[in-house]
This record gives sequence, structure tokens and C-alpha cells, in this order.
Amino acid sequence: MLRKKTLFILGAGASKEVGLPTGQELAKTISRMLDVHAGGIPNEIGEALLAQLYDGRPVPSRAYHPAAVAISDGVRLTKSIDDFLDRHSDNELIQIVGRAAIVKSILDAESKSVLALHPRSSATVDKLEMTWYVKFFRMLGADLTVSNVHQIFDNVAFIVFNYDRCLEYFLFNALQQVYCISLNEAAGILSDLHVIHPYGLVAELKMSGGGVPFGYNGDLNYLSFSKSVKIYTEQLSAGDVLQDIHHEMLRAEQIVFLGFGFHEQNLVLLSPAQTLPSIPVFGTATSVSDSNRDVIHDRLAKLFKPPAPRIKPYSPIVLDNTVTCASLLDNYAESVMGR
Repeated sequence: MLRKKTLFILGAGASKEVGLPTGQELAKTISRMLDVHAGGIPNEIGEALLAQLYDGRPVPSRAYHPAAVAISDGVRLTKSIDDFLDRHSDNELIQIVGRAAIVKSILDAESKSVLALHPRSSATVDKLEMTWYVKFFRMLGADLTVSNVHQIFDNVAFIVFNYDRCLEYFLFNALQQVYCISLNEAAGILSDLHVIHPYGLVAELKMSGGGVPFGYNGDLNYLSFSKSVKIYTEQLSAGDVLQDIHHEMLRAEQIVFLGFGFHEQNLVLLSPAQTLPSIPVFGTATSVSDSNRDVIHDRLAKLFKPPAPRIKPYSPIVLDNTVTCASLLDNYAESVMGR
């Protein structure tokens, strides 16, 4: 069990370890899905999605088609679909088509991920064993027995910048498997975990009640579910969400960034009005150059008070560009656990 109040902040790289797309990969998928250029190659998936939108919210002159083409042509030249939608925040048709495409793409990706295999099969465990999910759960459950498993999330909170439900689905199944508890018990324990999704979720996860099953690929009203997908400009004005984020940042005794891109707009969302205390920070900066890592380090350090002076130069912020999410938890396990 973690001894410090630990805030985990997840980006697309965290879900990548189980087969979900990064921001640029999702942009490529959506670009292909919405390629409905007149006279182009027939695109049954894109046409079916647009047909559903026309049925649910009719617009004249097949207006969803040019919106889809605009996204298809432009999204690959931006950082992500979120970035593209933010640039077109005043275009209602682009917002409707883009958000519906996000929901469909993420649910499709969930259905093809490692987690979509039977959660108790050896094949699933073999593939999950080297991911950060398993390493985190082993760390989290140390010293806990069935009698006190309800304390497992006492010192943990998450801010998840992804639309998927990988974290919740993994924990839901892991609790049942490791502690031999019922589906309802696992759902109850998981309800105690504070998880903030600043940009929303594709859908609430079906556990013991309502919601949409993980990786659901049946009939779904994408227009309806797309309303839960948010963009950056909306979240800047969402006082409750920002207050929730800043509360967790301020109460944390250490912060762990996994697969996070450190984009400027997301760092703004994470920044409370008051300077944060100097606390340990660990983060992946996978595939980031040393120069860019140092810039990110300095940008991140501005959120915190300076550390106490030491004889040797010291920073409590560790950004490692040589590790994956999984190996960061391996390499810094003792520090993160607070031993």
C-alpha cells in the first residue's frame, strides 16, 4: 500500500501499453474513418457513422459530409483530434462529427486491446504482466489482505487525460481476481477511487449496473455518447472540474506522470492559483530528447515551490526519457511506495 497520498496523471502513453492509440495514432484512425470525399473510395464505416448522425440530428444539404472531409484532411497536421477540435471550437458540425468519431474509434480500440481478452485467461495475464497496470496493482496491494482490501485506494487518486476506460476496467477485474471478491464488491471498492477525466469518457463503464461494456462494438448511439466528450476550451470554463483537479494537485504528497505529453494546455489545466509545495514528482518522457526533456522539466518546476537547498544541486522532479510507464514503476518503486 502506498504510504504517501499519490496522484497519478495519465496520458495516452499509459493506455498505449495495452494497445490503445496515442494522440497521433487516433488522429490517423479518425482521418481514415471520415474520408468520405466525393468520388473517392467508398467508405462504409464513415458513411454509416454519418447516416446515424443525420438520423439523430438532421441537417440540410448533407452538411455532415463536408465537416467529415474537413476533419479527415486537417487532423493529421495537428497534434491530435483534441487539438483539431479545439481549433474549430465554433464549428458545431465539426464538433458533432469529430466527437462521434472519437467515441467510435475508442470503443473499437478497446475491443482490440489486450484488456478485451478474457480477463482471467493466461493469455491475458501473459500480455498484461509487463505493463504498468500489473506493476501498479502489485505495488498498491502490498500488505493488504481480504479483510482490509477496502483501504486499497485510500492514498491514491487519478487524473486521466484519455477517453478510454482501461484503468477502471483493469482494476475492476484485478480486484475480483486477486481478492476473490464478487463483481458487486469490486464495483463498490472501485467507487471509492477518485478518478478525474478532464476531457470526459466515451461512456460510463458497465460494472454491476448500467453503462457500456468495455470494448462494446454493437449498436450504439454515437451522437448521444459524444456529448460526454469535451475539449480544452470547454474545460477552462468548467469550474467544478478545474476545482476538482486543483484540489487533488494540492493534496498530493507525490505525483506520478505516466504516458503524459506535457502539452502546455494540459499543464494549464493542472495549475492551481497557488504554488504547489515542493514534493517528489516522477514522470515518463519516453522518446523525448534530452533538450526537450529539460525544457519540460523547467516548465513543470514552475508549478512548485523551490526545494530546500542542498550541498549538491537537487530537484525533486524526475523526468526519465529512457523508460516506459512499466519500467518507471520498476525503477522508482521504492521511492514511489514511500519506503
